[in-house]
Amino acid sequence: MNKAGGIICLIAGIFSVFAAGATLFLGGLGAALEAEGGETVIMLGWVGLLMSFVIIILGAIAIGKASKLLGGIIVLSSIVGAVVAVHLLQFSWCCLF
Repeated sequence: MNKAGGIICLIAGIFSVFAAGATLFLGGLGAALEAEGGETVIMLGWVGLLMSFVIIILGAIAIGKASKLLGGIIVLSSIVGAVVAVHLLQFSWCCLF
C-alpha cells in the first residue's frame, strides 16, 4: 500500500504543478492588465506551487518508508493546497460578478 500511495502522491503533485503554473500565468496576466487582485492570485499560485513540491517530495519518501507521521503530513499539505484553491475560486468568482 505504501508504494501505491506514494505513486498517487507523485501523480497528484505533478498535476498540481501544472495547476499552479496556470494560476501563476493568470495572476501575471491580471497584474499586467492592472486587474484588481492580480497580486493575490500570484501569491496563491506560489503557495500552490510550494505545496505541490512538498507533496511530490513526501510521495517519493512514502514509496520507500512506512510512517503514520508521513501520511499525516501528506494529508495536512493536501488540505492546505485545497484551502488555497478554494480561496482562489472564491476570489475569481467575486471578480467576475
